[in-house]
Amino acid sequence: MTAAATTQRIQQKCETLLERLTTASDGRALELVQLTGFGVPTDADVYVCQRTLIALQVRVKQLDHPTGTLHEYPLEPESVKPADKGGVYELQCSASKHHVQVKVQPPLGLAALLPSCHIDSNDATTDSLGDLLAKDLWSFMGAFYILFAFVSDPQRKSVPLAASYSDATEHIDWILDDIRMLDQLNVTCPMFSKTYDQPPKFQLVEPDRPKTRGMLLKAFLEMKMLIIRSARQIQECGERLLTDRQLEDFDAFMIHVYKDCCKGGVDKQLKPRAESTESLRLTVCGSDGSSHNGSTDGCAEPEDEEQWIEVEVQSAQKAEVEEKEVETTGPASLERPQAERLKRKLDEVLKHLGSGSEILTEANGISDQQFALEKSKLAEVAAQVRNHIESLEKSFMPNSKVPRTE
Repeated sequence: MTAAATTQRIQQKCETLLERLTTASDGRALELVQLTGFGVPTDADVYVCQRTLIALQVRVKQLDHPTGTLHEYPLEPESVKPADKGGVYELQCSASKHHVQVKVQPPLGLAALLPSCHIDSNDATTDSLGDLLAKDLWSFMGAFYILFAFVSDPQRKSVPLAASYSDATEHIDWILDDIRMLDQLNVTCPMFSKTYDQPPKFQLVEPDRPKTRGMLLKAFLEMKMLIIRSARQIQECGERLLTDRQLEDFDAFMIHVYKDCCKGGVDKQLKPRAESTESLRLTVCGSDGSSHNGSTDGCAEPEDEEQWIEVEVQSAQKAEVEEKEVETTGPASLERPQAERLKRKLDEVLKHLGSGSEILTEANGISDQQFALEKSKLAEVAAQVRNHIESLEKSFMPNSKVPRTE
C-alpha cells in the first residue's frame, strides 16, 4: 500500500469514528457548538448540540501533534454507540502520544420544562412566545439559579425552597410560584431529592460523588443552552409576533440573563458552529500537515509540540483578556435590539430625573435648602445613567447625543 493510500485510509477511519461520535440514533448529525463562559470546565472542551442538547466533553489527556500526523485509534468506529445513548471513549493514538477522552452525554430532558420554546424559531407563534414571557421563562430562571448556586459553590449540599432564609437562592420565588416546574425539575434531575422539612429543601443525594458534580454541571449547561435558545427565538421573532409591552418584559428578563447566565451577551457563550466543528475535528483527527481543510482562521498548522503549546498558551491569554473586557463593557455588550430599547428606557429615566431635580430646586427655595443633599444625590444618579447611555451610544449609535440633566 502506498503512503498516500495509507494516509487516506487513516484519515477516513478517524473521520468515520468522529462521525459516529456525533450522530444520533435517527441518523442526523449533531449541530454542535463549543461552549464558553461561566460553568464550562477548564480542563475540557464542551460541545452541545443546539437541536438535541446532547453534549460532548472532550478532555485532552496528552497533547501531541507532530508534523503531518493524522491520529489513528485502535477503537473501531462500529463499536461507537449513537450519541443519544451516551458513552465514554478513550482515544489513544497509535502513531503518537496523543490521548483524548470523549464523554458523550445524553440530554437530561430539561427541555420539557419549557414546552413553549420550539427548537426551530420558524415554529414560534404569538401564543407560544407569549407563554414563554408570561410565565415559563421566569420560572425557568428561578430553576437556573438553583443550579447556579450549586455550581458556584462546590461545598453547597442543599438549597431551601423558601424565600425568607439567608441561604435561599436568588429569585427562588419565581419557581416557588410554579409547582409544576419545581416538581418536574426534581424528577428530571436525579442528583436531587426534595425534603419536606421546615423549610423544604432540594438536597444532593450523594454530594461527594464525582458523578453527582458531573450531572450538576450537565444540568447547568443544558439550562444555559435552553435560555440561549429561548432568547434567540424571541430576538428573531419578537418584533413580528409580540406587543411593545411584551418586548419590554423581555428586556427586563434579559437584564437577569446578562447578569449571571450570559455575562457579556448571548453570543459570548458559544463559538460559531463552523469554528466549533473544525476545532473538534482537529482535536480528534489531527492533520496531515496540509491546510486546515476548512479551518475558519486560515492560520498555518503548528509544526511541532512546542508550537502547539505556544498556541494553547496564546489562546488561554486571549480568553483571559476577552473575559476581562466582558467584565468592563457593561451595557455595550448587549445585542443591538436590546441596546436600543434599553437606551430608550434610560432616556425616560433621565427625563424623570431632570423633572425631579427641577422640583427639588423649587422645594429648596421654599425650605431654605433643606433638600440640597437629596438634589445632589439625584444629580449623581443622573450622571451614572448618562454614562450608561453614552456607553450604549459609543457602541451602537455613534451619531446620537445624550440629553443633559442639570
